[in-house]
Amino acid sequence: MNAKSNLQPDNPFAIGDLLRTEIIASSNGTPYRTHRYAADISAWLCPLLLPGRSGRVHDVGSMGSLSILALAQRVAQVLSAKVGVRALRTAPKVHVPQHYVPSTQRSHEELGLRPSLGLDESLKRTARWHGHAEGSAGGMV
Repeated sequence: MNAKSNLQPDNPFAIGDLLRTEIIASSNGTPYRTHRYAADISAWLCPLLLPGRSGRVHDVGSMGSLSILALAQRVAQVLSAKVGVRALRTAPKVHVPQHYVPSTQRSHEELGLRPSLGLDESLKRTARWHGHAEGSAGGMV
């Protein structure tokens, strides 16, 4: 099965879905999330599952965060894409952005887990894996 077969222009989970000429945040773009390269997450799972202690919680992800809209802008910048970036909704005037950013401190301290790539390199590798050259981007995040 071709890994690219499920990439469709209307796929709402789409940092890898760089098929259109615009990157669209399907929210107001203000929620903050953590971002980690898929290979890093995979590499973290074995140490978490094997020597990890029963009942002990270890988060994966990144201690750094970006808003969804800032991530979309970063994708366009890192890939040197000449695309528009926008949010579908507008944030209310009085608005506290959502933050879902786990602490990976315990994973670092107890298991020695460290990310192997920064965000920019992760974005470049993800785009290459999906067959997109520099200068092309688009999709919905």
